[in-house]
Amino acid sequence: MLSLCLSLLESDGDRALFREFHGRYERRLYAVALGLLRDPRRAEDAVQEAMVHIAGHFDQFKKIFEEDCLKIGPWAVIIVKHAALDLLRQEERLAALPEHWEAQAAETAESEDGYRRLVELIRSMPDRDREVLELRFVREWEIRDIARRLSISETTARKRVDRARARLVAVLRREGYEHGK
Repeated sequence: MLSLCLSLLESDGDRALFREFHGRYERRLYAVALGLLRDPRRAEDAVQEAMVHIAGHFDQFKKIFEEDCLKIGPWAVIIVKHAALDLLRQEERLAALPEHWEAQAAETAESEDGYRRLVELIRSMPDRDREVLELRFVREWEIRDIARRLSISETTARKRVDRARARLVAVLRREGYEHGK
């Protein structure tokens, strides 16, 4: 992986700087990714994605490094967090709302139809809304767990859930569904 990153760089000076950066920060970035992903293999994937991103944006790296070399670490941590969260989102999208969960909650044919329509509506919502609705109401996660998963504060997670729920309720009302019916 290091050789791939080095091949993206143009000069020997850039390659030497990247090697130094890689040696100094790889373990730290791995620890951050592992904390989010809880899986060593996926954490390694996130670090690789982050390192390739950094090598691909090395002009930005050098600019930050020249302004204040102490900002490189936090900048790289942000990049690896985004890589890890992208992996989580990608896996969640692939595993989101398995087909068999629809029928589990339905008790009658009428309630099953309503439940299926609700599932369709959740699936059709923008990713940001769909994700928090699934985590909160389908998987029944606590707000603190949603916040941790999305790397946001609990207040922000609560607001996202409330806003997504309000948008879902608005869609349901437009389709003629009323609360409690």
